[in-house]
This record gives sequence, C-alpha cells and structure tokens, in this order.
Amino acid sequence: MNTLCATYLQNEQPNKRDYPKLICRKAAAIILITSILFALFSGELVAYAASPALLWPVPASSRVTAGYGDGRNHKAIDIAAPNGTPVIASADGIVSLVDNSCTHNEGKNYNCCIAMGKYIKIEHTNKINGKVVVSRYSHLSSIESNIKKGVYVKAGQIIGYVGSTGYSTGPHLDFKLYIGGSEVDPGQYLEIPYDVYYGGSTWSLGGPYVQSLRNRINQTSDSKLKAAGYTYPISLRPGVSFKIAGAVSSNYKITSLTAGIYGTDGTAYFTKSANPNAKTYNLSGVDAALTFNKLAQGTYLYRVYARDESMSTGRIVFEHVFTVSSASTLSAMPDYSVPTNLLPREEYALSGIVASNYTIEEYTAQLINSSNKVIYEQTGYPNSDRFYLDALVSKFKFAALPEGKYTFRVVAWDSSSNNGKTVINRTITISSKTAIDGAVYISGLIRMAGRKMKADVSDVTPEGLSFNYQWKRDGVNIAGATKNEYIPTAADVGRAITVVITSKDSKYYGSIESPAVYPLPAPVDIIPIGEYRVDLTTFTVTPAPAGTTVKQLLDGLITDFVFSGVYNGSSKLSSGEVLKTGYVLKDFLGLFSFKVTVRGDLDGDGKVTAADARLVLRNVAKLENFNNAQNKAGDMDASYTVTAADARTILRIAANLES
Repeated sequence: MNTLCATYLQNEQPNKRDYPKLICRKAAAIILITSILFALFSGELVAYAASPALLWPVPASSRVTAGYGDGRNHKAIDIAAPNGTPVIASADGIVSLVDNSCTHNEGKNYNCCIAMGKYIKIEHTNKINGKVVVSRYSHLSSIESNIKKGVYVKAGQIIGYVGSTGYSTGPHLDFKLYIGGSEVDPGQYLEIPYDVYYGGSTWSLGGPYVQSLRNRINQTSDSKLKAAGYTYPISLRPGVSFKIAGAVSSNYKITSLTAGIYGTDGTAYFTKSANPNAKTYNLSGVDAALTFNKLAQGTYLYRVYARDESMSTGRIVFEHVFTVSSASTLSAMPDYSVPTNLLPREEYALSGIVASNYTIEEYTAQLINSSNKVIYEQTGYPNSDRFYLDALVSKFKFAALPEGKYTFRVVAWDSSSNNGKTVINRTITISSKTAIDGAVYISGLIRMAGRKMKADVSDVTPEGLSFNYQWKRDGVNIAGATKNEYIPTAADVGRAITVVITSKDSKYYGSIESPAVYPLPAPVDIIPIGEYRVDLTTFTVTPAPAGTTVKQLLDGLITDFVFSGVYNGSSKLSSGEVLKTGYVLKDFLGLFSFKVTVRGDLDGDGKVTAADARLVLRNVAKLENFNNAQNKAGDMDASYTVTAADARTILRIAANLES
C-alpha cells in the first residue's frame, strides 16, 4: 500500500496540496492494522525489518543527483525537483524539529542562513532493529503551516515543498536518515521508484549509487519479473573478456529482453535483444554479443531491460557501472558497510565488496585497539577480481569488545604490484554514551579577512546540545578562537580555516570537523581571480579595456555563484553588449552593486576619445571633480592619481597611436 500511495502521488500534479489525503490515509490505516496484527501474533512490533517500507519523499520526482557516500561525505540522497514540488513524510511519526528561519531560496555555492535552509526532522513511530528512526528533509522552499514540533504526521502527508534554501546549488530535497542516532544509507529502507535515474552534472558523483538503488527496487505488482544469479563486471583491463551468467524470470511470459553495454552518455556500444516468450531466459544467450574485451578505457554501464506480458512497458531488471582501465583499480566499492559508532555488546554485520581489474591475490583485515594491539585479524587469498566483506562477519565479533576506540583496516594486494594498498581504514567507537553525528558548515556570505564566519551545527544530532568550539588555521589551533563565531585576520589570508566542535555534555562524546574554507587573498577584493577585480573600498570593478563585452567581464569573475549580471539601470544586458562606464554589476543577493569602469572612458559613451582627455585635464586643473568610477577610469598609469600624463595616454588611444 505504501508503494500504491507513492505511485498515486507520482501521477498527480505537484501543486495540489491535498492529493495524498484520501489514498494515503487508507494506506496508512491498512499498514497500521497489519502491523498491529503482526505484533499480536509475533510478540513484538518490528517495523521495516524485512523489506523497505519508507515512502519515497518526493513522489513527483525520480531524479537523484547525489547519493549516500558519494565521495563528499554527503551521507544523504539528493532528489531534484522543480521549486515548490511537494515533499511527504516517509512514515508515521512525531515532528522533532522545524527550522523555518532561512529566507534565501535560490541556487548558490555558498552558505546563507544555516546550511540546511528550511528543514524538518521526524522521529518515526516504529523502530528498525529496535533503534529509533529519524528522517530529515532539507533545503525546503516552504513548510506547511500545520507542521510544528510535536505534531503527529502520517506517512504520505505533505510536510513541505522542494526549494533551494541554505547551502544548495539548485532546487532539490536533501533526504537523510538516522537509525540509532547514526546516519545510514536511506536507499536500504526507501521504496525506490521503478524509474529512478541519475540526473546530476557529473556521472561519477552519485551515478553508481543510483544503479544500486535500482537494484533494490521491490516491485509490489503481481508481476515477479526479476534477475537472479547474474554476474557483472566491476572493473576490467582493456582487452579482457567477461563471462555473463544468470537468468531473468517472471510469473508471466517474458516477451522482450535487451542486454547491453552503454556509455555514461547513453551511447550503446554492444547490445543484444531477444524475445523469449517464456517465463525464464538464461543470460548466457546474450554473452557472445556483449564483447567487453573490445571496450576502450572509460566508464560504462551494463544493463538488462525486460518486459513480460503483464506490462505495457518494460523495466530495468538490473544495471551496474563498471570501468575499463589499464591502471589498477583496487579499492572498496563505495557502498561498503563498516560501523563507526556502536553500543557495548552491539553486533554489526560487515558487508561490501573489494574489487580490482587485476587478480586480488591476498588481503589482511584487522581490528586494532587504541594501544595499537591487533584484536582480530583475518588473511585471505581470493585469487579473484573481488572479495566480499561478509566473509569476515564470523571472525570480527564487535559485540565482545569493551568500550574504546578501534580501527578497522583492510589491506589488499593485487597482481599489478608487490605493494599492498589500504582500501578501508575506519575508526570505530564503542561507547555507552551517545555519539554526536552529522556535519559542521561555516556560514558567511563573503569569506575573507574582517568578515565574520559562524559555525553552523544545524546538521548535528542530537539537537539541543551545548558545544565547545576550536577554530584552526591549516590544522593548528588558533589561540582564543573558541566561540561559535570567528573573524579571520590578515594571518588567515590564503590559509585553510576549519572549526572542530565537541559536545560539552558528558552523556555524549565525539567531535566533528568542518570542511576547510580558504579566505580570499586580500581584504579589499572579493574576487582576486581572473582579469578583473571588485574593489570593496570604492565599490567599483577594476577598469576593463575599452570594447570589453559583458561576457568577457563575467568570464573573468566567479560568475557562477557571485554575480547575477551587468545592468543599465534596471535592464539586464546581454552577454555580447560592450561595457560602458557607469553600468552596474550586481551580486545574486542584491546586497552590493558595483560600478563598472572602462579604462579611459570617463564620459561613459563606451569609447575612449579626446573628450575623455579634456575631462582629465579639467580634473587636473581642479575645474571638475570625479566620482570613484571616473577616478578609476582616468588613472591610466595606475599611479592612484589622475594626471596630465593620463590625459596624454587617452589622447594617444583616441588618435589610434596607442592601444
């Protein structure tokens, strides 16, 4: 029924606020009754234990632009959708936090307000494996007026709308899931839309993760179309073949099937189609057509798409991203699972894959305590292109460990080299206290000397804690910088600034460090990159050569997240228009307007003429006063003074004797 509710929502228009009420209430009621009956007969209520049960939080969108563990310490799923698209509660629960304070709802690459923007947290009624489940919905454009802290919400209820508030580069929902206070991969528990796809600008950032989401799709229709026992490459060397195995089956006759190797841009390299007209099809039938050994170096997608007679359209039954490279790719696959925080006597099942395009000859897995003593160790000789961390479960007994800090490390050797490579190196804390978790951001519109930076802890759990702060410069403590705010000084120019927060409460432990922020090189310049600069002392753009176009100016600045364009009054200029002195350069937030100055053009006609030279001479003779832009335009020799020599230079330019 949850899937039915999600499917219904997907098919409706996103601006109808009331559409989930009827069907989702019925779905929630059926789920609740089923759960109660299960609890009565089993003796306990275990929600979401066997299969995903959390609703997809943006039913109108299947576009994922970033995934959990995608290399940015993201630990959430980004679901892109137009501004104002409804966001629903993934399950029944109590709203534990509502932050409606952020006011800026536009794409950006810098912090404003707090990192999460407008956001909501819900503590869900049921638990997973006995642990509290909390979901977080961030960057919302707005929050429903009835969503307040302490309010009970039902699965499928609209709680807010997609936006781009906070640290966000465009409208999307940042969906995070916590189990027992720790961030977990939401994809393990969400009902994944059958048509989920990756829509980001960089394939490597989230692409493979979305393939894993597709492989978790649990179809609830009466069609049982699925793949089983299949093999797939993770990484290959050029010229190396791969043997396909496995079968696709259904309770209906499979009418069509296509297996293929595709590029990340959708280009089909090798494909093979079949019309089985049977309930089972062996994938060995497509093996000969998919010639992996003919692929050049690069990243590819191996996909099987099928349709049975119950379907009007088919679906992807599985797909996997793989690479072809002559260099060793020995590494742990991104979705491996290793604990970070455990309670005493809590067990944990390791999972994941370590793979290479060469033969993995040996590996050693160790659990090391804080005294550098090896507690558990296992060595294996896979003689294969991969091995599975699940094989270590019986050896690594986390529940038997006393409280303390440990390191879980896996070193592997493949046939490309005699040197081992550390593929996993994870710190594990076992404590009866609760660990603080999340991320720390540094807020501030302009990061530069003299401008305040603030530690944003909106993404840290549990909420409401008191923290100690320590700011660092290139990793070294800054003396006295122990508050949640810090103003960089000249000593910070060009240096990496971070902040470490630690819980004050003895009930909690741990610290979290922010990403590094590099203050800009000079306190008077916002933009020291490229050909032009913006001067905060005179609020002008450093003079541009005569004939400079809007595009040339903006290309010399960091336009993608600072400036919105050049204006003549209220009219925005097109990229090909030539600059004139007096045009205005505006930033995205509208806080600053900088006068554009064309070198030598004092009267703002877009040309350097004898009239401009006469203006300079009148200024030198104290007959005319200049504004900041004119002073910038007239100072041809960069002497910080407008002189007769500048007038002579302008005359030479006007006479085409000098450029």
